[in-house]
Amino acid sequence: MMDILEKYGVEKESEQGVSNLDTKYLIAQVGAPLTKALGEIALKQPQDPIEYLSGLLFKYRDNQLELKKEKEQLKLMMEAEIEKMKKLACIEEEKRLVRKRRKAILEEKRREKQRQAEEARKRQEEEKAREKILQSPEKKDENGQTALHRIAAEKDADFTHLDKMSVLLAERDVKFRTPRDIAQEMGYDGNVTEIDKHVLSLLRKEETTILKRLLMNGYEHFQAALDLKSQSEMFPDMSNMFITTITDMQEQIANVFLSVQDKDEETTEKLIDLHPQLTSSKNNRGHTLLHVAILVDNISAVKIILEANPETVNMTDNFNRTPLHLAFALSEPISEILLESEAIDSLLDLLMKTPFDYKTDPSEILKLKEYYKSNSPKVETEPEAEPVQIAVDEPNDEEEAREAETPSMNPDES
Repeated sequence: MMDILEKYGVEKESEQGVSNLDTKYLIAQVGAPLTKALGEIALKQPQDPIEYLSGLLFKYRDNQLELKKEKEQLKLMMEAEIEKMKKLACIEEEKRLVRKRRKAILEEKRREKQRQAEEARKRQEEEKAREKILQSPEKKDENGQTALHRIAAEKDADFTHLDKMSVLLAERDVKFRTPRDIAQEMGYDGNVTEIDKHVLSLLRKEETTILKRLLMNGYEHFQAALDLKSQSEMFPDMSNMFITTITDMQEQIANVFLSVQDKDEETTEKLIDLHPQLTSSKNNRGHTLLHVAILVDNISAVKIILEANPETVNMTDNFNRTPLHLAFALSEPISEILLESEAIDSLLDLLMKTPFDYKTDPSEILKLKEYYKSNSPKVETEPEAEPVQIAVDEPNDEEEAREAETPSMNPDES
């Protein structure tokens, strides 16, 4: 650029007073078009180079302005396109999110429908299982538990069908627990209360046959049911009579088991003659009197029991073992007595064993024998049943007054 300026008469700074800064400005602003224009003038040598130069410079300026305008338009177009693409992207993203949400909603509905179907299937299976259980509620599982045991083990259990299973209240599992014991052990107080209410309802409805069976089978929680009774409530006469016998009968059951274990033949015979129903009684381990007689090798008691009540020969304990299961393991003479009394030798216990199986492997029965050898008929690790407190409803005020005047007996006198 400097060469051209010098060539066309532009003198140096020292000669014309043009500063170096001015020179840089000229080079930056008109250097390129001027160089190109002067080159073209030198090449074409027009008649009027000044006019030709001005035309070239104006044309260059117009071209630059047009180029700038095109660049600005292109920039605007690109910005508009970018904005459009952004909007499209936003729309697509929104559509994608909508599709995602819709898919999530559909998936949630599908899962909810599947969950409901699964719950319905489970309820149906449970209902079928419950119906099957209710068809034979007394049937025990491998743990010696009846349908009522399993219901009592459920939190907030449904006792709708309890009236069909009343006699199972005294049944004991392999750990010697009744359904109420299981509910109490698990801390399900509501279940315990429902069972006590049911026993109370049996008293109200005068279901003494069932109540007596529970008593003879070793049920120990009558007092808990009576505690739910209001003071003003009156029971039917038969129920009142039953209540008055509870404590005495529990004592008689304990005494007859003790006499059998102690081989006190005289007391055993006397108690059974006085109360023949004792022959079908059970202790709180689920064993009948005949089971215990065999376990302590009391042949005379075995004969007394069978003579008084032949049906005891096939009664089962908490393991569904008959007396013959025990006898085959312990005593051939007693086994012969039982067989002569029509004992069934093909019945299976909870372990799917017949009496013959215990003849070859008596280990389980020997453990029971050892227990009764070292313990009383009542389970020492469990508290004895509390005596039932009897509240008798007096018929009128005069009798109440007379009774108030009568001195009460001390425990020894009673």
